[in-house]
Amino acid sequence: MKKNITIYLGLGSSLGDKEKIINNAIAEIKKWGENFLVSSFLYSEPWGGVAQNKFLNAVCSFEILENSEMTPEKLLQKIQKLEEKFQRTRSVKWEDRTLDVDILLYGEEKIETLNLIVPHVYILERDFVYEPLLEICKINRSLGDLKKYIFKIRSS
Repeated sequence: MKKNITIYLGLGSSLGDKEKIINNAIAEIKKWGENFLVSSFLYSEPWGGVAQNKFLNAVCSFEILENSEMTPEKLLQKIQKLEEKFQRTRSVKWEDRTLDVDILLYGEEKIETLNLIVPHVYILERDFVYEPLLEICKINRSLGDLKKYIFKIRSS
């Protein structure tokens, strides 16, 4: 019997109508899987020293069947196409952007490729990521438990 893989994505926007952009992105992402959940939205200060505007952030999750055609690499491609749809530019790292979508967790998989690291490198360092993640996370409900879970995946 195939099991479900839960995928968690972080979303952020610091340009344009941030709430509308994130809501429209969420409407697209809902089509990618089943049992969709979305956290509350929260504002955060820019991170990384380049962006000037506050970000609106959220985390969403959905499930796919194990052995689905949506591999982590294909998911990354879908995300990049979605970001392009919202005129995302990539000229300077950590610049202001209309839409930023990051793969936070892909089930319990550890992924380290040139283009993708999962669990996300900064998942435990950014409160605007881990707070909404904990709000909807089925696995862990405290930051301490989340840290243990991430460490377990990274150690595998």
